[in-house]
Amino acid sequence: MKTTKSIIKPLVLSTAFALSGLSLTTQAEEIQAPRAVFANHQGIIAPRIDFSNETTSGDIYVAIRMNGQGNVYFINQQNQFTLNPEPYKQIQNFNGIVDLPQFDSQFVPAGHYQFFEVLVKPDADIFNVNNWVNGPSGLRAFNFAVGTVAGKADQNNDGWFDDDSNHDGFHDLDGNKDGFYDDDNDRDGYHDNDSNKDGKIDNNDDAGQNNDNNQGNDSNGDANQSNDNNQGNDSNSDANQSNDNNQDNDSNSDANQSNDNNQGNDSVNETHQSNENEGNENEGNENEGNENE
Repeated sequence: MKTTKSIIKPLVLSTAFALSGLSLTTQAEEIQAPRAVFANHQGIIAPRIDFSNETTSGDIYVAIRMNGQGNVYFINQQNQFTLNPEPYKQIQNFNGIVDLPQFDSQFVPAGHYQFFEVLVKPDADIFNVNNWVNGPSGLRAFNFAVGTVAGKADQNNDGWFDDDSNHDGFHDLDGNKDGFYDDDNDRDGYHDNDSNKDGKIDNNDDAGQNNDNNQGNDSNGDANQSNDNNQGNDSNSDANQSNDNNQDNDSNSDANQSNDNNQGNDSVNETHQSNENEGNENEGNENEGNENE
């Protein structure tokens, strides 16, 4: 398909466009592209719609808006942008790929470009959701980011935001599908709490650091607790040793007391024995006196 080299003029929010207020969920067809991020305005923006999972009929409507705001421009069958709701292509029992207009990113102003697609019953009113072939969940969306700001969120330069897990061109934290983080109120492409513009929330960085510090403190706490336990064990050991010593001393005291008692008994025994001997000697003397008489 011929590449469109004309510059896409800025798109302005259209409050009348009912598509922008509806939820975006998975359905049979989807918008695809080889890449979604063009940080240095290099490469071809090449969207397409994949209907290979179903055979269907209806009118394909494709619309574009810029930076999540402004009028929504439809792409008609002549590959022209128009504010009038015109179908891009009418299909009948179709199964396959529908290529959309391609754009050389070097001619596209920096910004976020959202592509919307919905399949409507043939010749029916697009603004009546009941006419959508897949009902309220029939709206599909894809985001292209062009310019240097986009590159801050594509650090590995693979053509996708680093936090775009399903490769639809949107940040995972872009619930309203406007091409910006939900907490990017000034629409500069960064989280509001990303003061150093590194693509990460400052609070998350601090939280990670705090977790590391807490882990270090826990280790110190374990060491201190271990030391406390060891000191406690040492105190118990000292107490036990003291008790053992006291028991030993008590045993010695008992032994000494026993010895003292024995010594005392020996003295008494010796005194008794001495007295008995003296008594016997006196008795002997009396007997000797009687014999002399």
